[in-house]
Amino acid sequence: MKIAKGGEAIVTSSSITTLIILLLNLLYNYTFLKILLIISIAFTSFLLFFFRDPEREIAEGIVSPADGRIMEIKKVNDEVLGEAYVISIFMSPFDVHVVRAPISGRVVTLLRFKGKHLPAFSKEYHRNEQLLILMDSGREKIKLILIVGILARRIVPYVREGDIAEKGQRIGIIRFGSRVDIYIPCSMIEKLFVKKNLHLKAGEDRIA
Repeated sequence: MKIAKGGEAIVTSSSITTLIILLLNLLYNYTFLKILLIISIAFTSFLLFFFRDPEREIAEGIVSPADGRIMEIKKVNDEVLGEAYVISIFMSPFDVHVVRAPISGRVVTLLRFKGKHLPAFSKEYHRNEQLLILMDSGREKIKLILIVGILARRIVPYVREGDIAEKGQRIGIIRFGSRVDIYIPCSMIEKLFVKKNLHLKAGEDRIA
């Protein structure tokens, strides 16, 4: 299984620590070292699971940017896109946390906002640290907002302003669980294929 970009250093450090503790266990027969080894193996195993980055078959249409459960679907008047649907996806610690491009297009804007680390499912989530990614397909624009949560401490983008991203391409990662809101102009949608509480896979599931 491929390890996601932005997670390699964390996984490597934990693996080296586990190896050192294992060597100490071979040299010294101490109970606390055995307990420490079990904890370290469990933690490293979790990191390997969390930072997994599987290959995906990319679907037709507008695809999901994130793995996770749909918390909310609503219509809004966005200052950039006009009338748009917002689909909010909650990423649990058990979901893949690599974010993918929902369409092919140019990255017009990449803007980071500092903020808090409140629960990503709370009503105050908009006060959290977030990264705005605006993509232009040449005909329409789509906006993504990557939002941290309680455990999430960093959003790592893989793209820069001006980059061309293909649909389904990996464009970033949110470390340790959070939320992705995708804004799609109503004029771009012929049909929505999603509903509240549906669990999605990034790139693999079509949302509109």
